[in-house]
Amino acid sequence: KTDLVNLIFMLLLAANIVINVKSAGIILVTAQLILPAVIAFNLVHRLSKAIVISVLVAVFSAFIGFYFSFLLNLPTGACIVVFEAILYFLSLLFSV
Repeated sequence: KTDLVNLIFMLLLAANIVINVKSAGIILVTAQLILPAVIAFNLVHRLSKAIVISVLVAVFSAFIGFYFSFLLNLPTGACIVVFEAILYFLSLLFSV
């Protein structure tokens, strides 16, 4: 049963990467896959809490990135990645 769950997860992850690389770009996709999880695990060490924090970080950074992109007329992907990088460095200050 675990092997089936792992297979489904890997297939969904691969499909997500392929679809999003075409629409958003490799830098944004890589940052969105890695940074929210790293930020979450800097703040907590329980998987259940890290998943929730990771989702919140990803959604929050996307909204803030879109906002600053619109406000400053900058590329959206770059704004999202820069904001996530800022959150990463802040998470280092509060890491457990």
